[in-house]
Amino acid sequence: VNMGREGMNNYCIEILGLNYLNLFKNFNLNIQKNAFSTISGSNNCGKTTLIRLIDGQLYSRNTISIFGKEYDEYKITDISSIIKTVIPLEFTITQKTVEEELLYQIPLDMSKVNCNKFVKECAKIFGLTKLLTKSVESLSEKELINLQLAVALISKPQILLIDDIYPYFTKEETINICKKLKEIKEKENISILMVTSLLECNLISDYSYILDNGQVVLEGPPIDVLQKEVPPKNTQTKVEHQSQETVSNFTPDKNRDDSQYNDLKTLEFSLKDDKGRNLCLYHNIWKQPNIDFECVIVVFILGYIVNPNSGMYISFAYQAILYYLS
Repeated sequence: VNMGREGMNNYCIEILGLNYLNLFKNFNLNIQKNAFSTISGSNNCGKTTLIRLIDGQLYSRNTISIFGKEYDEYKITDISSIIKTVIPLEFTITQKTVEEELLYQIPLDMSKVNCNKFVKECAKIFGLTKLLTKSVESLSEKELINLQLAVALISKPQILLIDDIYPYFTKEETINICKKLKEIKEKENISILMVTSLLECNLISDYSYILDNGQVVLEGPPIDVLQKEVPPKNTQTKVEHQSQETVSNFTPDKNRDDSQYNDLKTLEFSLKDDKGRNLCLYHNIWKQPNIDFECVIVVFILGYIVNPNSGMYISFAYQAILYYLS
């Protein structure tokens, strides 16, 4: 993927001067065409809201362009075919079984033979082969999110938007899904923008963005981004495009003084590059603010009142409590 800045034709999504509530003020962002891009940042910095703004769930007042055209220049049906969005567990069930759900999403111009073949291929990629005859309503959270990904990709979109899946999968499972997505991107030439709280996913991507305080504070090829210091909050930062460098050239600065960043913590994690060499990466990220514990209790009670037989509210409350305790 050419990560250069040679002109507008390189972008599938362009955001210019976006203002939305208190999250974004004069926000600018360009997403590379045919690239696997990731967005990371602190809690409540607007990552999920940004996904909803891009796909049109939230109104953005003509500040977002898709392939060089503003939203008003598209029909609603055009946008829905160009962009597919996966927000974990936000899924409208239209069919009874997994196989029927996948078949329902296939483009109409595909033959029946190709349809069945394509369904089996997508099911295999996301571990759904043994679940094709299973009821969609009976799927676990992990299985449902895998179905969401398969459903989104089986319709052959030009742009795929994905909210953070890491809270629902293990670290290894999340990395494996990211690798599959990158393979699909390279095969189908689609553009993928994924929100992630797992730093290893950034390394798998072609291009990474770090958000904070309603602005992009860092961007570039992932290795370049992970070498840089995250600026203190409320500091105006000029974001410059970084040149592509290989993983093997990265040397972490273990003697770096981070004392000036009092609101940051340093994470150290080990992984391997494509040649199996170990890398030890040091990266500053923002401490995640504690979730209001009273809100957790309210969500738990309301969920139980609405549907006492559903385990969804229990899962949400459990994850929220874990964040609170951490």
